[in-house]
Amino acid sequence: MALMKCPECGNEVSDKAAVCPNCGVAIAPTISSEQEIKTEICPECGSEIDFATKICKNCGYNPVKVAKEKSRKKKKMITIVLCIVVVIAIIVGVVTLKSAYKETSYVVEACKELSNDENGLPNIKAIYTSDEVDDGDSTIDYAYRVYIEYFSGLGTKKVMYIVDKRDETHYITQYSKEKYSSLLAVAEMQIFGVSGFWEPSGNWDKMSSSDIVEIKNKVK
Repeated sequence: MALMKCPECGNEVSDKAAVCPNCGVAIAPTISSEQEIKTEICPECGSEIDFATKICKNCGYNPVKVAKEKSRKKKKMITIVLCIVVVIAIIVGVVTLKSAYKETSYVVEACKELSNDENGLPNIKAIYTSDEVDDGDSTIDYAYRVYIEYFSGLGTKKVMYIVDKRDETHYITQYSKEKYSSLLAVAEMQIFGVSGFWEPSGNWDKMSSSDIVEIKNKVK
C-alpha cells in the first residue's frame, strides 16, 4: 500500500482509499505502470464514459440500463414465441381431432349402410380408408373412400362408401351400375395390386382390428 497526499487538505492518504479521512474529498485512483484505468467510449455518441458512474458524460448513455432493457426485451420475445408455439400446437391438435372424428364418422356410416344392406352387420374382415382427393378423372369426384371386406355365406364380399367433394355419400357394391361398380374394382387394385403388373398405390390405410371393434360397437 502506498501513501499519497490529499489534493484538498494535503493529508497523507492511502492510494486505496476512496475518500480522504480528514476532509472527505474523493480520492482519484492512481495510475501505475502495472494497472491502468481503461477508458470506455460511448457507442452512441463516441464521448468518454465516466469511470465511476459508467454513464456517458455527453449523452447520458447507461450501459447497465441498456443491458437490462435488452434482457427484458429478450425475455419478452421468448415469451411471445412460446405463446405462438402453444397456440399453433392447440390449433393443430384441434384440427387433427376434428379430422379423426370426421374420418371415424365416415367409417361408422359406411358400416351402417352395410348393416342395412345385409340385414345386420356381417363379420367384417378388413376396412381400408383413403383421404386421397380425386383429380376429376373418375365418375365421382371423391374426397374420402371406405373399402370394406366382409364374410358372407357366398365367401368374401366387398363394398365401398364414397364421400364426394359436395359431402354427398355413395354406397357401392358389385351389383351397382357398371360406371360405379368399376370404382370398386379400381379401389381393390389400388389396395392389393395385381401380381406382376400393378403394385399397391399406398393411398389406402388399413384399420387395426381394435379400431374395427370400436366401429362395430358404434354401429350396434
